[in-house]
Amino acid sequence: MRNFISYYKGINGAQKKREEVRRVLKEVGKRGNINEEIISYLPKSFQAPLRGKVEKVIVERFSISVVLNGEAYKKVTKNPRSMGFHQPGGIWNFLSGDITGYAIEEILRDIVKHGGRISGKRIKELAVGIRENAHGVTSAHEDFHSFFNGFSESGNAFSFAALNGIVDRIIGLKERKAHDIFIKIHLQDLRKSIRIFQDFGHEELLAEIASGPWDRIPSSTFATRMAEAEEKIRLLKGKDPDIDRIIDENLSYLDFSHFRERFQLAYKMMQEKAPERLNDFGVACAMFPPSQFRHIERLVDRWEKQSGKNVE
Repeated sequence: MRNFISYYKGINGAQKKREEVRRVLKEVGKRGNINEEIISYLPKSFQAPLRGKVEKVIVERFSISVVLNGEAYKKVTKNPRSMGFHQPGGIWNFLSGDITGYAIEEILRDIVKHGGRISGKRIKELAVGIRENAHGVTSAHEDFHSFFNGFSESGNAFSFAALNGIVDRIIGLKERKAHDIFIKIHLQDLRKSIRIFQDFGHEELLAEIASGPWDRIPSSTFATRMAEAEEKIRLLKGKDPDIDRIIDENLSYLDFSHFRERFQLAYKMMQEKAPERLNDFGVACAMFPPSQFRHIERLVDRWEKQSGKNVE
């Protein structure tokens, strides 16, 4: 019943956002220049600081992305190095007009792809498409966050305060010289609670799948989310040797590189042997979080056998 209510709220929330996007576009369309007129529809706290700072507007299905000049973006974001963010609870995404970091990453990727060499002509070719692609990918990514807001329960599922509470209880039990069985129960609780954070980046993973490209997934936003979880969990160390041991043993479950290898292996198998099921692969990733990726791997194995293709 709880899941049904969650899905209902999510679908209803996405529908309302879609209607809000249409309403704003209809009203702005009557008033002229969208880059200028969109300001009056932004949250009030954003209107004055961003007036005259909008470079362009990108319309998505469940949100509207506002591309700002570099300095204006730095004033409204919590992470000046990011390419964009979704403002929770509404339809607005804010993107940086400064794509230097993205461009450098793309050019370096191309250099590696071509064996460490790249011509001036190739750099110019890359530059032509980089700007539009950078904003297009980021906008699609943030649009997924807008869509997913109503479905997400991550605020309830992942609590660093709860982890800290378990640590405090373990230390308190030891100070009171409680029976070992009670201490072991709470240490087991700590172990399970850390492993839950394998799924801390699930929403970012789905946003990457929604915006692509597939061969780079999971990418930087998922990695950043997992690094954030690991960093906060490590802050709990240094209080007790048993707690430190549990943390060290279980942080491996949050390893980004290992999950990326598994994801890319499954994706490449789908791409080569059952490309017609790639959409199903994406749906499976939405149904099963990273901690349950083994179920997706079993599906991939089944789809590969059903496809009947043999690729060396």
